[in-house]
Amino acid sequence: MYGASLEWLIHPPPSETHPERTTARQLLILEGHGQHIPTSFVYLSAQIAARNDFRQRFPHIVALRAQCETSHCLRGAIHWAVGLGPSLTTLSLRLPRSVTAEVQAVALRSIRGRVPYLQRLEIEMDLRGLSEGQALDLALQVVAFCDDLRSLTVLSLPVEVLETAWQVRGQAVSSLPLLRELSLSTQSRTALSRQPPVREGGFNNLHTLRIRAPLFQCADILGSTSKNLKRLDIQCDFLENAHIITGSLRTITNFCSTTISHSTFLELPSKKPHSMLPANMNALFSPRGIPSPVLLSNLTDIELTFTQGSPEGLRLCTFAPLLSAQALRRLSIRYPYALSYTADDLGDMLGSWHSIQSLYLNPRPSRGLISLSSTPSVGILSAVARCGPCLQNFCALVEGLGTCRPLPERTWAPSLQKLDLGHSLGTRQNEEVLVAAKYIRSLFHAVHIETEDCSDWVVDVAAAFGTIDDAE
Repeated sequence: MYGASLEWLIHPPPSETHPERTTARQLLILEGHGQHIPTSFVYLSAQIAARNDFRQRFPHIVALRAQCETSHCLRGAIHWAVGLGPSLTTLSLRLPRSVTAEVQAVALRSIRGRVPYLQRLEIEMDLRGLSEGQALDLALQVVAFCDDLRSLTVLSLPVEVLETAWQVRGQAVSSLPLLRELSLSTQSRTALSRQPPVREGGFNNLHTLRIRAPLFQCADILGSTSKNLKRLDIQCDFLENAHIITGSLRTITNFCSTTISHSTFLELPSKKPHSMLPANMNALFSPRGIPSPVLLSNLTDIELTFTQGSPEGLRLCTFAPLLSAQALRRLSIRYPYALSYTADDLGDMLGSWHSIQSLYLNPRPSRGLISLSSTPSVGILSAVARCGPCLQNFCALVEGLGTCRPLPERTWAPSLQKLDLGHSLGTRQNEEVLVAAKYIRSLFHAVHIETEDCSDWVVDVAAAFGTIDDAE
């Protein structure tokens, strides 16, 4: 909505019609990527609010999303939220960092009590950079606004808002009678200096909790929510040191083992690249004092990305605890250098993960290949054929110089559809290439060998694979 077009939308000429005005169900007020709403938006919105009934002119709008980066966008959006308030069931507000805490607090007070039938609420804001008093005042304004919404079923807030408010209002948000889903997230790697108090009770109907935060914050939040949870989703964009990981996972695991009655999803880390020491990784998968891998037993997807490391780094890290993730369907590991494992290791993995469909074992290490001596040979593919009946995609770095293993005995036809050998190396002599191609063909008759962003040897093997006669 811009300038005269906003006025025209509200007051179209008699000769013109604007059916979208009466049929629209959602209003979006968006700023971002260098695009900003003009300052006249505030004035026009105030004028419309003063002389028009928003709900009469927009009778079907039930959702408002305001993504603001400027003060005038926020002030204008509040006019619309107030005017449409009784009709709204969904409200999403992103409060801009460029606006002072006082202006944000005024905005929240302006719409408090004006949206009585709201069912879904999302608030994005950032308490970083505020004084302790400002952060507390603003957090209390947010939870006071939320606590008035007795029809609310889905709520999304920054972790810091709830943690800060709980310092003085231990029951904040927890008494909402219909709240079933709570999502909490943070963009920061460090929490505010205060720790949430130990809380009891509340969140009686909460069945889904989603947390995107460092592990220690996830553990703190879990200890303050309902014992009736049915689903817990945790996404961690940053892993702390081994001591913190161990303590946090112990808290999370103990909570899950006694309360969670539905699948638990843990994404550690997320798709963003991370730097992680092997000691920290060991603590993640095999923390002392946690007898049963409750979380791992329910995991279906694990993606591990290391942006820093040494050629010997992962040799200090054991992935054996991953074998307890018996529901695993997809595993991806990226590391700067080649991974070192044997066909027997791969067989143990596939033998433990009966449902695994995609296995990505670092086929393109970012720092290249240091030594062939520790790189798995092409013979590891025999383990895939022998132990991976459900595996559809296999991606790995191998060396094609070694002796191919004997063909395995098997009672099923391998389901492998795609083989990605990435930057694997081998002798490019025609005879040697053909031997490797025939070996792959004998294991996986109809597999597709990936050639994009692959070494010359892999391209040669793929070409030879396509020329092999079935009679051979």
